[in-house]
Amino acid sequence: MLSWQAEYEMMGDLPSRPSSVSDFNVGLVLNKADIEVVSSEGTVQKEASFSCPVNSSSTCNKTHTLASPRMHNSNLKITLEVKNGGYKIVSGTRVEFQGKTVQRQINIRYDTEAPYFSCSAGARKCDDEEMKMKVSQISTDGKVFVHSTPCGLF
Repeated sequence: MLSWQAEYEMMGDLPSRPSSVSDFNVGLVLNKADIEVVSSEGTVQKEASFSCPVNSSSTCNKTHTLASPRMHNSNLKITLEVKNGGYKIVSGTRVEFQGKTVQRQINIRYDTEAPYFSCSAGARKCDDEEMKMKVSQISTDGKVFVHSTPCGLF
């Protein structure tokens, strides 16, 4: 589930409304999220776009099941965008206020391969094939079991 909160807070007090202004409103005018999956080759797959109701404060809760496969080194890119603004009606004419847009991005990289590390033994440097460390099990209590072959031992 994707959940985010956007809030608009008025800075200071508004002056009294002149008689020529018959109506006005300020607050959030846009609250949305876009989800994309970017492959390790750079291909972009649009997953979903969500728009949420706008007012002075809004919390969005959206659920989406990813359709694109999550392969090694692919990225899940979530872009949240919120904009404030508003309008006033002066002598029957609607005038839009220019707002500010704020955008935040979350990037999650999928790493589906077991980790391994190269080593140095004395003056001899090992390459990746001579020394690999493999995580064989991660238990529910947080313990990690690692099997390794030291450089030059076998």
